[in-house]
Amino acid sequence: PPHPPKIMSPPIHPQNNVSPIHPQNNTSPHTPPKIMSPPTSPQKRPPPIHPQNNSPPHPPKKDLPPYTPKIKSPPIHPQKSPPPIHPPKKDPPLPP
Repeated sequence: PPHPPKIMSPPIHPQNNVSPIHPQNNTSPHTPPKIMSPPTSPQKRPPPIHPQNNSPPHPPKKDLPPYTPKIKSPPIHPQKSPPPIHPPKKDPPLPP
């Protein structure tokens, strides 16, 4: 009877054979080369489209500033108009 159990123990050795996992690690080096292919991403960055976008915004911004100052000046005039109300108040005392 002791012999059969002994045979069960040897199977453990085959499990150790699983060590073939190491060969799989060899495929890992293959993956790094694939990363070299992504270099195409940097090529997409060179497009000077960004600089061109910076140029157009400049002209439109200059057109807007002149419009604001002009609108701010008119409001000041209307405020000066209320003072004329004072003179009429002085008129009533004249009749008596």
